[in-house]
Amino acid sequence: MNWKTILHWINRNILIILGISFISLGILKVYPQWFEDVLFATLIAIGAEFIAIGLSNLAVYLYTNISFIKGIVYGQNDKLEDSERMKFIPVLGQIFISVHVLVAIIVSMLFWGKIG
Repeated sequence: MNWKTILHWINRNILIILGISFISLGILKVYPQWFEDVLFATLIAIGAEFIAIGLSNLAVYLYTNISFIKGIVYGQNDKLEDSERMKFIPVLGQIFISVHVLVAIIVSMLFWGKIG
């Protein structure tokens, strides 16, 4: 991504960016505590997403390098064929979703602990 495409994106979306900025500043003036809570929740969600993606990648790396998983995925000939690849996609999806659900539960408990 170069500067020209970034500037083109900003020029196309400048009204949306300014609108969100003005609405955020208005909310900040009227409800400062609510705005701080929303900002805190947003930052926690972004941080949790980074943690979840990192843990998902770690889990995929660990589970795909264990020999019994390789035996299930690659089969008897130690080659990854199309049918075997299609069977492996749901496994990766389940790992990704399960890690995200667990991180979401932990972060929501931390967030409600702060509010409560």
